Amino acid sequence: MLNRAVKEYGLQGQGDVGDVLGHLNALAPKSAQAVQDGIFQGTGIRVQPRIAPDGPGFDPESVRPALPKANPWGSADGADPQAAAGMAKVLLTKGDYARGAVPHFKGEFARDSEAARAYTAAVYDEMAKADPQAAALFARQMGDGGLVPIQDPAPAINDLGKRALGGDAEAVRDFAATYTDLLNTDEAAAAKAARNFEQTYGVPIEAAFELGKPASPATGRSYSEAEVLRDWKGNVERQTGMRLTEAADRSDGRKSDAGPIREAHEIKGKERIRNILEDAPGKFVVKDAPEHDGSAPAWRIHRIGYDAVEKHEKTIDRIAKEVGVDADLLRAIAYYENADGHRFGVNDFLDDIGRSKTVMPMNINPEIWGELGMTKENASDPDVNIRAAATLLRRIEERIVDPTPEKVGSVWNGITLDSVNHRGARIGRIYREKPWKSPPKRYPHMDGADREPYGP
Repeated sequence: MLNRAVKEYGLQGQGDVGDVLGHLNALAPKSAQAVQDGIFQGTGIRVQPRIAPDGPGFDPESVRPALPKANPWGSADGADPQAAAGMAKVLLTKGDYARGAVPHFKGEFARDSEAARAYTAAVYDEMAKADPQAAALFARQMGDGGLVPIQDPAPAINDLGKRALGGDAEAVRDFAATYTDLLNTDEAAAAKAARNFEQTYGVPIEAAFELGKPASPATGRSYSEAEVLRDWKGNVERQTGMRLTEAADRSDGRKSDAGPIREAHEIKGKERIRNILEDAPGKFVVKDAPEHDGSAPAWRIHRIGYDAVEKHEKTIDRIAKEVGVDADLLRAIAYYENADGHRFGVNDFLDDIGRSKTVMPMNINPEIWGELGMTKENASDPDVNIRAAATLLRRIEERIVDPTPEKVGSVWNGITLDSVNHRGARIGRIYREKPWKSPPKRYPHMDGADREPYGP
């Protein structure tokens, strides 16, 4: 019933279901979370809990999504404007995009991801001109379906910073908001953007606030450079607990005691799942276990691991760069799950008949990790599968105190573990030895037909 309300009654249905979730959350938070997850799996829409105030009735603005400040798909250069305008016109007649549009665009991205990105950007631009709220809903539901690429924030920050340096008041405010949001979500990316800004313009990123001269259009009040800088830095520190200089320190490899992860309390057991999904502050303490040497199991088939990494090599490299995770660690996990985790081919067989809870190539469970951008239906899409795994690996690594491939691999394999196990040690050894670089041998008597399965 709740799924039907969300699917068939648009924003009003989402608002009504949000009220239900809000009241349930006040009584039983875990039950509300379970219902919210079930709705997301059934509809592709994540409805946020809320409790509407007393009043005349439903207010669409209470659940209406906000239009992103920048096109989530970047530049529309290269797209056919007429085709994009036609598609936008069709989409604007719809009240929901999860069932029809999202599967259609998944097919487009599967065929040619770069062409689909530019085309989607052009469609979004056309929708935003005609109906910003419809465009915002489209962007949100495409994001829920794993179709919003992670953009490099540096170009947007540089553009806003350039305008701020020229005294554009609106750009100063947008620049502050954009950089603060980035600090809240990805400190390393924020530090990288700050370095990029300084390299581009030859001045520190703070200069955009020292030199900008914003004035409020509503009041006509002008702010001094020092006041703008002080207010902005204070806002950043209140929201993140970290000074700008500390973000730069982190990017240079020096550890700061002010970061939200290191200040957070230790998370243990299954609470780690919710902590990762919410991307909340927390730290995982995992002890070393030198007694595990990382040796291969008897059932390891090198060919399967090698083929999996080779097949998805470009996807792994691209997604690792976009998400911000070590590409070799992603390869090590992919190799391990395929070469060591196949159990004599049983995993592939279960995937083929739809009976496996975890899905290759990364062997990730969409029932547990669906909020990282995948569903049961799209988990077999390599791009979706690898991106969710990369996001999970990055969040695990961020939380582990003094992370190593062995520690990260252990928690990847068993989220509740507080010490390295033999599987984590195996992943660490794979990471160091890089067996995916050694092509499998061929049987000399078979005219080069099949590859030797048991070793490089």
